[in-house]
Amino acid sequence: FGNLSTLALSGYAHIAGIASSFVGVASMLLSVVFGSLIGQLYNQTLLPLVVGFLLLSICSYAVTRWAAHHNQGE
Repeated sequence: FGNLSTLALSGYAHIAGIASSFVGVASMLLSVVFGSLIGQLYNQTLLPLVVGFLLLSICSYAVTRWAAHHNQGE
């Protein structure tokens, strides 16, 4: 995750502190929302956790690929 944060901040050297804070807050809020949703699905088995990891990993991969493709145009 550290490398992705560095890439996200690479174009914002002039406002590095504010940009870093924004990335941290956005990351935390997304973690809280998705963690809460997965926690609400808990049913005394590991299935919600495994499915949550699988789906969020696929989403993360898709967003990373989209960002890489979008960044190639610049």
